Amino acid sequence: NGKYGLVSLQQRYKGVKLPKIEVVNMKKEKAKKRTNGDYSNILMNHLSDTVAQKKQAIIFQNRRGYAPYIQCETCGWIAECENCSVSLTYHMNQHQLKCHYCGFRQKSTPSCLNCESTNLKMKGFGTEKIEDDLSLQFPDVKIQRMDKDTTRKKYSYQQIIKAFETNETQLLVGTQMVSKGLDFKNVNLVTIVDADRMIFYPDFRAHERAFQMMLQVSGRAGRDTEQGQVIVQTYQPEQPLFKHLVQYDYLGFYDAQLKERLQFAYPPFYRLIKIVLKGKQLAATQQNAQKLYLALIQEFTPNRVLAPHEPLISKIKNIFHQEIWMKLEKGHPLAQAKNKIRQVVLTLKNDKEFNKLRISYDVDPS
Repeated sequence: NGKYGLVSLQQRYKGVKLPKIEVVNMKKEKAKKRTNGDYSNILMNHLSDTVAQKKQAIIFQNRRGYAPYIQCETCGWIAECENCSVSLTYHMNQHQLKCHYCGFRQKSTPSCLNCESTNLKMKGFGTEKIEDDLSLQFPDVKIQRMDKDTTRKKYSYQQIIKAFETNETQLLVGTQMVSKGLDFKNVNLVTIVDADRMIFYPDFRAHERAFQMMLQVSGRAGRDTEQGQVIVQTYQPEQPLFKHLVQYDYLGFYDAQLKERLQFAYPPFYRLIKIVLKGKQLAATQQNAQKLYLALIQEFTPNRVLAPHEPLISKIKNIFHQEIWMKLEKGHPLAQAKNKIRQVVLTLKNDKEFNKLRISYDVDPS
């Protein structure tokens, strides 16, 4: 319609080659005992070469903290937030368990709160653990971490950037902060330690976001004269996304995503409306979400309204959440649909229990 224009960058500044992306099959490496904890020998060898050559590397992991959760190996208990339906993340520096949603924190427990066993194990890994692991592997190398925890103080972000820019820091570990517009000539290696965490997320845009994030962070390597190197670790190397990634095949990835979205009725072929119901009681919230769903399918037909369900995080700050998603084909009058939803909700608000809920709407949620 002439509403949007497309600008394509076909080559890098000074004609520098795009980094070479290598996908490491962690299943295969683990089976052949070619790993060091969470890291393949391939990744560690590249880091060793980078350090030896006095070059710099960026280690990307989009999860802060030391370990995503702590679990009892005896009974299976997991340390969870008392206000939200999420596990508590262990932060070693403060020796605390923290909730990244409501801010709840407690001291790390030495024993299981369920069976009192001391057989507790940290599961997964965040940026803090990677920094700790690399410090043991490279004791003489300056390593810094850039995430929400290390950039809270005034000027801390600028200080980390300056140390990396002046080659004082050789290895920079970070979350998506490290992918945003950094231009350092001495960086020849980028490693993505856990690509699967970005890909296997319950959202239809997960692959799009993962592809974009991995391409963006890959672009931090080899920005001066030499071609950079990118190492991507995954347990699912057969994923089509990786084939497009190593070839920088944006259009191929785009076409594959469009076919999938058409097949399963997602944008840009359908409009989405997310209705979120929030209440203090779980049972009441579920029952009223069901009432709203039954009323909506009378107005919109069942194929346009998905049944109510708990979101990924179903309780935040002791408030329970239920979601109802609507899919409207392109061309369906959106203003008319909004008015119908308002009328349905208004009618149900005559119910005393329903009126206690907070309801929010998100059209085409990002």
